Amino acid sequence: MKRLPGEHHPRLYHVLHEIARGRLQKGFRMREELMARFGWKRRTTVEPPRHVTEWSGQSLEGKAIAIWSEFGLGDEIFFLRFARFFREQCGAKRVIVMCQPPLVELYEASGEADEVVSTESAANLPDIDYWVYPHAIPAHLTLDLEALPKAVPYLRAPSAVPSKLPIVAPNKLKVGLVFKGNPTHENDRARSLPSLAVLDDLLRIPDIEFFSLQKGAGADEAADYAQKHANFHDVGAHITTMAETAKAIESLDVVLTVDTSVAHVAGAMGKRVWMMLPFYGDWRWHYTREDSPWYPTMRLFRKRHGCDWSEVVARIAGHLKMLRDDTTCV
Repeated sequence: MKRLPGEHHPRLYHVLHEIARGRLQKGFRMREELMARFGWKRRTTVEPPRHVTEWSGQSLEGKAIAIWSEFGLGDEIFFLRFARFFREQCGAKRVIVMCQPPLVELYEASGEADEVVSTESAANLPDIDYWVYPHAIPAHLTLDLEALPKAVPYLRAPSAVPSKLPIVAPNKLKVGLVFKGNPTHENDRARSLPSLAVLDDLLRIPDIEFFSLQKGAGADEAADYAQKHANFHDVGAHITTMAETAKAIESLDVVLTVDTSVAHVAGAMGKRVWMMLPFYGDWRWHYTREDSPWYPTMRLFRKRHGCDWSEVVARIAGHLKMLRDDTTCV
């Protein structure tokens, strides 16, 4: 910081360090100061309304506020928790959520927002008093990491959406699986598994059925595994919407995933989700925790310093066997 005072990345890592340590309001305020130099195109695909005031902590009693679309799907799902907070804790009369198209159906089924608007329909935004970027919200709220407002579950699978999960024996443990994220993510090389083969030891555990929810990168490998392993099912090939992903998750016993939007969907639904993390991960998983204050049903399996993914898989294997043997899960 002192040697490179004008450089963006050192300042950004300092900000993320503060947030990861649990200094939420301080860290997010620093983040907003850092992002102030950039225009809206650095944060979103749709320009916020110029004629409406950006929320910076003003009273929301009797007011209407829009939580704007910002960054990836996982980010937007994570911050949806604040729609309820604005309404129930801040007295907002109406909370509108602007989101990316894949999330609209899922958000509407959740009932968390008074209105859900796709970024493709930004021109139809109703009258509002304020708008706010999701990442700016914690900058103006006093949040205690160990006593966060109860929010989960805040997503649910739409009842009208059919399940794409194949029927398997009822006494088998059903494990959802995602092993790669979007390759354009800045930390994807660390967060994604190099290959599905990393999880081969898990596939050898008896009485467990695996359901791949993988889309995009890794989809071809998942399809190949489904041809070779009787207990591996390529559900991702038949899923076309986030609502269908949620419907599949609804019927699973546990979702095993790297840090992707699927982890956020499962966590926001209150489903058991085990996340495989690199040694240095995203701020919201903090540094050494094995749980998540943001998602009470989440367990973190973090790669240890100097180790590869095999050590993480060995730990997961032990927990999977215990879960399989737990009669409450079958």
